[in-house]
Amino acid sequence: MNRALYIVLCFATMASTSPAFANDSDYGCKGKDTSSFFDACVNLKQAEELEREISQSLKMIEALASSKQDAKNLVDSQVAWEKYRNKACQVQQQLMGGMNSSGFARCVNTLTRERLDYLKSSY
Repeated sequence: MNRALYIVLCFATMASTSPAFANDSDYGCKGKDTSSFFDACVNLKQAEELEREISQSLKMIEALASSKQDAKNLVDSQVAWEKYRNKACQVQQQLMGGMNSSGFARCVNTLTRERLDYLKSSY
């Protein structure tokens, strides 16, 4: 992948609105009194919730699979997607100047939400 693609990914993720402040819940994010800590914590907690929904969606899709091989391919694709998401967010973090935990967390949340939407459109 070239640098231009990474930059596009970076801007696309930054352009998405942070869901951290769209919800009244603090998700138990207490500790350091900084907005970046809070934003990162909330985004990662939301991503965890989305991952639970993804797991439920995968079970539903697996039940609809016409063969064991189709079900295995689904699981394999999820593992590959998780590797992609993590690597893409690490690259974005590096492009944003290193230890930007808030940016990494937003990226994880955004891509996880997109994956859930994609899976839900499959059934």
